[in-house]
Amino acid sequence: MAKADEKEFEISDEIVEKEEESTEQQKDDIFYAIILGKQITKTIHTSRGDFVVKFPKEKDRTAIDLLEASRRGGVPVESFTPAANSRLNEIATLDIVVIDGADWYKAAKQRNKNFSWGDMPDTEFVDSLFVEAWTFFQKVQSMFSDNKESENTEKAHKKDISETVGGGLFSGSATTGKRD
Repeated sequence: MAKADEKEFEISDEIVEKEEESTEQQKDDIFYAIILGKQITKTIHTSRGDFVVKFPKEKDRTAIDLLEASRRGGVPVESFTPAANSRLNEIATLDIVVIDGADWYKAAKQRNKNFSWGDMPDTEFVDSLFVEAWTFFQKVQSMFSDNKESENTEKAHKKDISETVGGGLFSGSATTGKRD
């Protein structure tokens, strides 16, 4: 058996990644809760019963986009009016984010496996539920951007630039770094 030449390489114990304990702050942080597999939901009370909506993760938003696209039947998005595209987005969003609802809703979903919010006859009801769900989404989303303690924006907001570029065309522009 050959002996390793100690100058060329080193033999050491394998590094095993250990699972880090969540800090108390992380346990209460909605961002970490979602990443760790928790679901953020809200119950919306309507005239037609209570509905539970979930905060859509990025994969849910992708599913909404795919559902919208499939409902266009291969026709380019530009061929639809803005109102029609908005309606397709609204219905696809509700189809993905509504995870529970009134008894009539559960019965309709059980009876028709392809049930969609597009099957609803009450446009105002669909619109009001969507607005509540969207407001919930925006409120949760804003919680992620509120934590700016660790952001360093000093260079991005700096107005003093020592050298003129392009005959002064870009004078007064901000910069975030120098080129080596």
